[in-house]
Amino acid sequence: MGEERKEAGWLPVMLNVADVRCLAVGAGTVAERRLGDLLDAHAQVTLISPEATPAIAAWADAGRLIWHRREYRSGDLDDCRPSIVLIWTDDPEVNRLVRREAEARSVWVGDASDGMSGRLMFPASVKRGRLRLAVSTLGASPGLAERIRRELEANYGTEYETYVDFLHEMRMRFRREVRDPERRAALNRQLLAYPIPQMIRDGAFAAWRAELLRLWEERGRLP
Repeated sequence: MGEERKEAGWLPVMLNVADVRCLAVGAGTVAERRLGDLLDAHAQVTLISPEATPAIAAWADAGRLIWHRREYRSGDLDDCRPSIVLIWTDDPEVNRLVRREAEARSVWVGDASDGMSGRLMFPASVKRGRLRLAVSTLGASPGLAERIRRELEANYGTEYETYVDFLHEMRMRFRREVRDPERRAALNRQLLAYPIPQMIRDGAFAAWRAELLRLWEERGRLP
């Protein structure tokens, strides 16, 4: 497969990994961050690695993941039967073996040592409640991806958790109470025109929200 075709094949998606079986091979510092993300998303994680960081070892001791303290062996995928395989080792031969066995079983695989050779890649990301922001350079420059991630983190602060929750709350209310889909869309657009993040930062949001809900309940309109 040519490089241009390989790059064109990557499609940004969101995955719901709750209760999904994931096999991780390798447990260094990069793996720690990503395993933490998987555990927070309620994935069922099995780890194969002779060593692990203190945080990963603590997760295993607490029963948050299953840790097999050894090297990967051919056929481990048949025992674990994962839907996703993630590779974080510094051994090229082990990485190739795991990747080859995962692909032979049509299992989605991500290889941190050579992301373009797998089928999954973790982007640099920022989480603000329901809001998820992610950026990837497809492995061309992890440093640039991280720099953009920090810029996103600075520009979209914790106020966006409250903001997005409010937008969701009102969207669900409009869906229940407004039958006309065009009017619902117009109301949702109107909400986006208000400087709500700034109101949250200034401490004025709670009073404004109460007034908005009062107007909506009494008159069926927004301020």
